[in-house]
Amino acid sequence: MVGFSRHISLSYNELGGVDMIGDGIDVGIVGLGGMGNLHARSIRDLGANVAAGVDLVPEQRDRFADEFGAQTYETHEELV
Repeated sequence: MVGFSRHISLSYNELGGVDMIGDGIDVGIVGLGGMGNLHARSIRDLGANVAAGVDLVPEQRDRFADEFGAQTYETHEELV
């Protein structure tokens, strides 16, 4: 287990890849198209909570909220 801060710790598998991110980590994704969703799924699979997403397109925000149960915003300023 490797710690980067008191909040995040990563567990590496035998191939050098990451197995999990520590509990209690909330992540926000900016850009909810194909790559944003791919990143969100990967982050969720690693054990983090996908808490929020940002996109200008309402349909992208709705789809993201449905899949991840995350709060969505139109601008990154609203996220922070």
